[in-house]
Amino acid sequence: MNDLWLFSTSVALLLAMPGPTNTLLAVAGATADARRLLSLLAAVIGGYAVAISVLRIGLAPLVQAAPVLASLARLIVAAVLIRAAIKLWHRDIATDAANSPATPTVVFTTTALNPKALVLAFGLLPFEHGLPVLHLVVATALGLASALLWIGIGATIDRRLRHRSPRLVPRIGAGVLTAFAGLIGASAFV
Repeated sequence: MNDLWLFSTSVALLLAMPGPTNTLLAVAGATADARRLLSLLAAVIGGYAVAISVLRIGLAPLVQAAPVLASLARLIVAAVLIRAAIKLWHRDIATDAANSPATPTVVFTTTALNPKALVLAFGLLPFEHGLPVLHLVVATALGLASALLWIGIGATIDRRLRHRSPRLVPRIGAGVLTAFAGLIGASAFV
């Protein structure tokens, strides 16, 4: 996709769609402090950078030769999400933000194994003209914007619901993460 406007629009729509990473970011927006949120932004960008690099450099031929590796990756993502959901469900609201289940490691792993990285690597980033530096800069900026959007959504929901039911936001997040884990885990067997 060489047209920068079409590329930008496609990436913005892709990254803004709900998914496991964005759910974790929304949970973080509702439960974490500002310093933790900055590390999550780095985890998102790092996760996509690692995934796209590995995919573009040579994992695609390996997965084509051994499709079981793709299934294994999906099961790993599902397990990471289930662990985060359990931690979120049992989260004591009175604890500090350091105990948020949306840790940089969980966000990085979830993002690196997110199917959106596959779409970026092979569906949206152009293959012509070597390394598409401008496209990568645009994708990074849009990734940061999307992450901030989802963090803001989580913070807004938390502010509106915390006084009604302080456990509601973490439990909704746990339910959504569990649903994503189920879908991703099931896709490993299809």
